[in-house]
Amino acid sequence: MTFNRHSVLACAALAVTLLTTACAAEEDSAGPRPVETSAEPRPVETYGPGRTRVEVAAGESFTIALKENRTTPFLWAILEPGPDPVVVTLTDDRYEGDNTDLVGAGGTHYYTFRAESAGQTRFALRHCSGCGTKYEETDGPDDIEEVTFDITVRE
Repeated sequence: MTFNRHSVLACAALAVTLLTTACAAEEDSAGPRPVETSAEPRPVETYGPGRTRVEVAAGESFTIALKENRTTPFLWAILEPGPDPVVVTLTDDRYEGDNTDLVGAGGTHYYTFRAESAGQTRFALRHCSGCGTKYEETDGPDDIEEVTFDITVRE
């Protein structure tokens, strides 16, 4: 019995298809295999009014999380002059509402920074009516909240 070239190729293709299908079925039944990485990404540390001293290494990021309610005029804003951009830079400024269907529910304002180079910087955030806008009102001392953050970046 002789095999022509087309028969051999067809048998080879069938064998590859069967092996691939069998391997895929085995992987599905065992669940996904973990992806191996050489270095796990470090989680971003979160700071706030009760945790204002930040110490990170150059290249790392950190987040400041502050409760805010966008349905009111009371907002958070970074006070001038802000953090030293040689030491840290703002990479994300976002608001996330609480996961609720309630009208008027609040949320959290997130400021994420990247540590650029070794050094220290200090800056404050203010929570007031219209903070950071041309409608800012700072007349009522009971309505104003300020939080100062001390940042140290290591080599």
